[in-house]
Formats: sequence, structure tokens, C-alpha cells
Amino acid sequence: MKPFYQFLILFLALLVNQGCNTLYNTKAIDIEIVVPGKVKIPGNYKTVAIKYNNSNISPNPFFQRSSFVDSTINHKTNLDSIASKVYFSQFIEEMKKQDFFDSITLLEEQDYSLIQVLDSNRYNFEEKDGKILIQEDNRSKINVSLFSRLINQFPNTNKSYESEKYLDPHFGLYNASELQNIADSTDADLLLSLDYFASLDGIFYNKEIHLASEVAMVQACWNFYDLKKMEFINIYEKRDTILWDQFAENVRDVKEALPPRHDAVLNAADIVGESFAHMLIPHWEQVQRMYYSSGHIELKKTDQLIEEGKWLEAAEIWKANVNNPNKAIAAKSKYNMGLACEMQGNPEAALEWIVESFYVFGQKNQLHFDNCMDYIHILGQRKQDVKVLEKQFRDIE
Repeated sequence: MKPFYQFLILFLALLVNQGCNTLYNTKAIDIEIVVPGKVKIPGNYKTVAIKYNNSNISPNPFFQRSSFVDSTINHKTNLDSIASKVYFSQFIEEMKKQDFFDSITLLEEQDYSLIQVLDSNRYNFEEKDGKILIQEDNRSKINVSLFSRLINQFPNTNKSYESEKYLDPHFGLYNASELQNIADSTDADLLLSLDYFASLDGIFYNKEIHLASEVAMVQACWNFYDLKKMEFINIYEKRDTILWDQFAENVRDVKEALPPRHDAVLNAADIVGESFAHMLIPHWEQVQRMYYSSGHIELKKTDQLIEEGKWLEAAEIWKANVNNPNKAIAAKSKYNMGLACEMQGNPEAALEWIVESFYVFGQKNQLHFDNCMDYIHILGQRKQDVKVLEKQFRDIE
């Protein structure tokens, strides 16, 4: 029996040692980080007015149809208009939640359901290599012309209009007097106007792989106005698609596998409305990070500390082990110090720790090499993001 006990003791010793040395023990944690907006909004805009001004609110036959496998279905419900309200509502909610501007004023909606928008002042702008040549004296005219091109892509054949509205050659759906009234009544620096919204939905089926797909397309056009200078400064047209994929044995099962058109379009509008707010301003995003767990007596305590959000206490334990003679423990501790530094808003220090962790094994341990390289790439992007965020927040102070 003695050889058996010797073998058992040796096996347990190896197991404990493996718990201390292995670099396979990793855990994932969800954290929230601030991400900069992708659209550059000048820092002198501290207050904003926002208006639902959708000129495509009237039922448009082109957008009241959808595709279903090999057929086209015409619908009576003006789902477009409902989706535009969902989109706008979600956009406003997200803008307020991020609390970037000093104030947000929500203006009264304009109802275009019985108004036909026309343009008698088409502007022929110069193009070179597919790019529009913009100068300060023609910017507003180009913006209006681009908007006119958009709304005339799919003209509404609805004959029930009661009045007409011509685009202003400098301000589009507004005129100078209307913009001045908005500026005077809100004291806002910037006007964001949702001037066009449209959506389409289609369901498709690939019988070879039994895949049912639904695509919802959302198109929105926002026009930006500087209310201090009374200028039409930018037109931002964005198209987004949301996709659903599901297995379907045959065409008869497709409808059951995918969401109804109504749900798909409204869900897409909700998602895209929030997404556009995130494009404009800095916002919080949930991301996942990896850290090393360990069977080491001291390091094991950090799992609970991380769950409780006590990063500084966990960092004290990791820092005490960064020079541990056990290389695996040292590498883990240095790597985790990098995560602790990122959690404290210091990606530069985090990057230094990850580089140190990398050099413990270099390329001798492929898994650790990959983990370090992945995190170095993430932290490099975070450093760039932090620079942009510092500028965005510095500009509004």
C-alpha cells in the first residue's frame, strides 16, 4: 500500500502545483467603459435643441411594402411613421442618459402628413473623384441639395396633400426666421433636426442550408444647424440594417422562425436610435475583459474582491506577487495589474504591466502570448479613445 500512498501524495502535489503555475485558468468579467462619439461635434456647442421634423411621415407606398421569400407584400399600415417615433424617442432617451450637453430642449413636432415638400432651387455642386468640393460659401446650398436628392429618391405618390412647402435654398425645411425663433426661445447653440426617416423589411430563405433570414433597414437623415451663426452646418444621412437568422426546415416554417414585420422594424428602429446617439456623444459601453484566476492561497482571494468591485484591494495582492519566483504567478499578477490600472482609468500604466507580463515568458507560452497581444491591442485603442475623450470633455468645459 505504501507505493500507492506515495503516488497519491505525488499526484496531489502536482495538482496543487498545476493550480499555481497553469496559465489556462482565466475568467471573464463585464465592465463599463466610456467610449468617445464618432461624429465630431465642436466643443462650443454646450446646449442643444432637438426636433422631430420627419418629412416622410405621410404613408409612402414604396416603404409600405416588404419582401417575403420570392414575393412582394403591400401593407396598409404606415409602419414607417410608428418606427420613426420609436427611433426618435430612443435617441432622445439615450442623449439625456449620457448627460453630455448642459441642456437638451425638445421642440414641438412638425406634422408633414398633409404637406408635400418640393424643391425649386436645385444647386449643381462640383465633384472631383467622386467627392463634393465644399467651400464655406456653398456649404449650406450643398447640404440643402443633398437633402433634396434624398427625399426625391423615393417620391411619395400620395395624392392627399393639402399644402406644399418649398425647401429654403440655405436652410432646407426651415427658414431664417424659424431658426431665429428657435434660437431665441431655447437659447440653444445647436439644433439637431430629424428631417427624414424610412424603413424597409424583407424575409428571405435559403433552401439549400435551411436558413431563414430577416433584414430590417432603417434610414434616417439629421440636419445640424448652428443657432449662433444661423448656418446649416451639416447633413448626416445614415442607413443601418439589423439581421435575424434562424433555421427553418422549409418555407412554411419561415414565418414561425422569424419575428413579425411589425416587431422587426420597431426593434430595429429602437436599436438604431440608440446607436446614433452613441455616434454623436461619449457614452458608456459594456465590454468584457479577461483576467487570470489562481489556486494560489493569496491570489485566490482576489476573485471575491473583483466580484465586489474592490480593485485596489485586489491590486495590492497582485502587486505583492509580481516578483514571485514562480513565473506563472508573476505573469498572472502583472497581467491582472494591467486590468486594475485600466479600471482606474490609466491605460498607459495598464499597457506597461501587460508588456512586463508578456516578457515573463515571451513567446515560449503561446496561450499567454496570445492573451497579452490581444490585451495590448485593446489598450492601444483605449489610449487613443482616452485622448479623444479628454479633448471632447475639455472642449465643453
